[in-house]
Amino acid sequence: MSSPASVLVVGSLPPPAGGRRSALLTKVLELRLEGCEVTVLSLDPLSVAHGYLPGPGVAAVLASALASRRHGEIVFQLEPGLPVRAGARRAERAASLLALLALMRRSSGVTLRLQHLDDLPGGCGGRVAEGVWRAAHRIEVGDALVLEALRPLLGEDGSKIVLAGQAAAPGERHTPEWLSSDGMSADDVLMVVRRRAADERARLAAAGRLPSSSPDRRTRVPQWEWLPAPGAGVPDLGPTGADAAGTSSGLRKVAMAVLAAAQRHASTRLLARGALLALRAIRRSAKALAS
Repeated sequence: MSSPASVLVVGSLPPPAGGRRSALLTKVLELRLEGCEVTVLSLDPLSVAHGYLPGPGVAAVLASALASRRHGEIVFQLEPGLPVRAGARRAERAASLLALLALMRRSSGVTLRLQHLDDLPGGCGGRVAEGVWRAAHRIEVGDALVLEALRPLLGEDGSKIVLAGQAAAPGERHTPEWLSSDGMSADDVLMVVRRRAADERARLAAAGRLPSSSPDRRTRVPQWEWLPAPGAGVPDLGPTGADAAGTSSGLRKVAMAVLAAAQRHASTRLLARGALLALRAIRRSAKALAS
């Protein structure tokens, strides 16, 4: 008996429900019904997920690349901050897309999801973006407008673009079409994600690897620890670790180590240098805003 496929899903699930979040939950349900083991990484610290990305743009793609080594397939949802940071200029946009392209080329199967055209800053065109679309094994889009915009860019490869299944309305969450043979519903899937993430936090806490809280930097509190049930109201948790000006020094060390290793190889040297330039530009902008 073959082992179940391991799939890394990068994107935001509910809460809040609706739009691309509910559509991605539909995709997670489909994968679980197929018997896949699904791990979810999210950029939004209030989204239900197994783990969280350190920040938008290049940082998110590098963290996804590190996590993807343990998974056979990837589902990557393009959304604000993934893979391009909101407000990114042309060079930073190209660096983010090149990082995503490198991630895709080393994976055995990548599904890209794009709900709306404005989810990718700068639009879906451009030489680097076209390389990303061509490298994908499958592209799932949210509506016909996105499909019509992408197909001319791909030419003969346009057949791999499909309209994604629509998210179920709240009143349809427990209809038979949502259930697998063992009675797995949408709420059950969210509960499984919450339970696995809570177990991971307990393991990290026992190892002393969770960040400690301080008066000027609050520890990020995952959403599932506050909710009595999936989909309940979201309390105001205030600023989170993902929004703090200073990111974890450990994450910076990991990112710099990855970039240093990439610069030693001719095939990834250009990508690494572009990522370093983008990171330096981000740091300069952050310092200018703080001053």
